[in-house]
Amino acid sequence: MRRLALGIAYCLLASGCATGGRGGGGEVTEYEGVYRHDFEVESFRPCGSPEQWWVANPDVIHARYREQVGGTPGTVFVVMRGELSDPGRYGHMGRYRRMISVSEVTRIEPRDTC
Repeated sequence: MRRLALGIAYCLLASGCATGGRGGGGEVTEYEGVYRHDFEVESFRPCGSPEQWWVANPDVIHARYREQVGGTPGTVFVVMRGELSDPGRYGHMGRYRRMISVSEVTRIEPRDTC
């Protein structure tokens, strides 16, 4: 039983599992902002907002990201479509208030501002 509890705790804190429900009723919306890829960081900050959201499935972004900055950590401007979660605790160490599940990247540029 203790191993199960530790496994759940690990999932919630280390691998990006969420402790909040999915939001938007499956609604996919277009967002533009800054995507950051680094060690234990897959974040998105929408233009005009101080919030940073956890990116649930960064593989959708990674191929186009590598075309812009290679395989190194960095930041790019993106326009993408995705589904936003309800408020909760997401990502590495649960430090993100929301999570975005990306379905499509329509534009990506090698810059770190909106």
